[in-house]
Amino acid sequence: MTVAEVRLILAGERPRQVSEVDMELVRGYRDAMGLALRRADDPGFRWTPEALLSIHDRVLAGRFDLTAGRFRTGPTRLANRFTGASVFAPPPAARVAGLVAKICRSADR
Repeated sequence: MTVAEVRLILAGERPRQVSEVDMELVRGYRDAMGLALRRADDPGFRWTPEALLSIHDRVLAGRFDLTAGRFRTGPTRLANRFTGASVFAPPPAARVAGLVAKICRSADR
C-alpha cells in the first residue's frame, strides 16, 4: 500500500486496489494512535499489559481472526516474504505475557 492510498483511506475514500481488510487495518492503526495520544498526557496513565492489548486490539481493528487484543498462544516466526527465510524467532508463547509485563514495568519508571 502506498502513502497516497493510506491518505485516501484516512480521508474516507476507497483506493481501487486496496482490499477492505487492509483498509480496516489502516483505520485501526489510526484509532490506536488516537488512543495512545489521548492517554499520553494523562498523569494517571500506566503502561500495563492490558493497555498494550487494548492498543493491539485497535491496531488490528478488533479482528478476532487476527487475535486482536490477545497474546498469541502458539509458535510463530517472521520471515522474508520474498525468500521465506526466517528473519526473527519470537520467544515461545508461554513467555510472552511475562515479557510484556516486564517491559511495561520498565516503561513505567
